[in-house]
This record gives sequence, C-alpha cells and structure tokens, in this order.
Amino acid sequence: MKNFKLLTLLFVSALFSVSCIVDDEDETLDAMANTPYVVGFKTSSFTESYFEDLGPVESYYPVNLIGGMDGTPSSSNIVINYSVDPASSATEGVEFDFMDNSGTMTIPAGQRFDEFGIYINTGNLNPTEPTRLILNLEGVASNNATVSAFNTTLTITFVGCQSNLAGNYLVTGTRSDGASFSMGVEPLEEVGVNTFHTLTTGHWAAGSLQPDHGFSFVDVCGELSILPDQYLMNAYSNTWGGVQYPGASSGAHGVVDENGNFNIIYSIVLSGTNYIYNMTYTLQ
Repeated sequence: MKNFKLLTLLFVSALFSVSCIVDDEDETLDAMANTPYVVGFKTSSFTESYFEDLGPVESYYPVNLIGGMDGTPSSSNIVINYSVDPASSATEGVEFDFMDNSGTMTIPAGQRFDEFGIYINTGNLNPTEPTRLILNLEGVASNNATVSAFNTTLTITFVGCQSNLAGNYLVTGTRSDGASFSMGVEPLEEVGVNTFHTLTTGHWAAGSLQPDHGFSFVDVCGELSILPDQYLMNAYSNTWGGVQYPGASSGAHGVVDENGNFNIIYSIVLSGTNYIYNMTYTLQ
C-alpha cells in the first residue's frame, strides 16, 4: 500500500511539473508573439568605386526585419522613416540621387526585407577624396515595429580616385616591444577594385609558414583599411585586426604619401599578448 501511495505521489508530481513546463513555454511564446518587430540595416557600410563616367548606376542597400514577434513576417507594410545625417559629405544631385524622395523605406507585408535604392552619378565622384552619404533610421510609422538600437546607420562611401599601389616594395617594420626587422622586397598584388594583398604579415619571412601568409586591404584615396574577418597568415586560429593610423581622417589603418610609399599599422595577438606592428612599404 505504501508503494502504491508513493507511486501515485510521484505520478501526480510529474504531471504537475510537465504542466508547469508547458505553461512556461506557452507564456514565453506568447511574450515573443507580442514583442514588436525590430528593423534595421543589414550592413552598416558600403563602398562604391567608379573611375569613369558610366552615367547613373542603380544601387540597392538592404533594410531587414531582424527580430521580434514569433519570427513570422508582418501581415502589413512596415514603413520606416529615415534622415540624411548632417555629417554626410556627399551631395544629392552630385554624387547620388534618391530613387524615392519620400524619406521612408518600406518592408512589404509578408517579406523580411526591402532594398533601399539610389542612383550613383558615376561621372560626378570626387577624383581626389572619398565622400559619404550617411543615413539614419529615425523610427517606424507603425505600432507593431521599432528600430534596432544597433543597426540604425548606413554609410555609403563614394570613391572616384583609382589606386595605383600595385608594385614592388621594400618592407620594414617595428613592433610595440621594441623589435625591428626588414622583410626585403616583396610584391603588392591588386586583387580587386582598389584592393591589394601583401605577401607577408608581421615579421615572418615569405614562405616561412606557407607560400602566402599576407593580408588584404583597401585604398580609399590614400587611406588604407584592412579588410575584416582575416586570420593571421591563414595559418593560426587567433584573429588579428587593424589599429587606427594616427591622423587618418576616417579611422584608417594606414596612409599613402606623395611618393607612393605607405605605412600600415595592425595588431597580432600571440600567446595572449597583443603586439602592435607598424610596417613601412617603400616603393622600389
């Protein structure tokens, strides 16, 4: 009899526990279903490079449904208000024209994103320095949506100055612990529009780890920016990143001088220590 009572108690307790779990899950799902949709730009920056007059070119930038509700698209249009940031250096009617001057972007009902479009006036880009259009999402004209706290700004950089950095360079460098070294002469390869790839990284000689353990960077009118998501020499798992070059106007990692030489600064984390490398490339 005691065993029967004990089994009965355990069975009732199990039912109660399952009921609580189900109730908790229902409450969580209900809470998710009642949260507002969250919208924002998919990517915070784009670079548009043109070096000849191709006339107006259409270009589109995604604004996404990035969260909220239960994961399903909205059953009605989500209309998002935006403004041009006063810090923008690009001018409407010069570098670009809006396709729609309403000041709004719309994610259509049943969809998870929309593409905001402009015309790039390729013949009017500044040939000596980049200019930027900065857009800010201001709010949503809907009760069921809100703007993300982290995806509110889009910067479109217009580049009309073509880089000619490809060539052979004498590479020397210093490190934050006082070490200095010379890498000899190495080629700098152009791998895309204003995009270049080195042969080496840090103080490792060419071919010492693998045939190519360089890194890629972009030249925007003489300011150099290391591309993100690169791994140290493509051989080690620890990532490395650029350190802002002193005096650069846009947080660049390096600058090109009037003779075509350049410095580029980056960090490499090895065995828990963050080493800062300042590398000098002298055109040969």
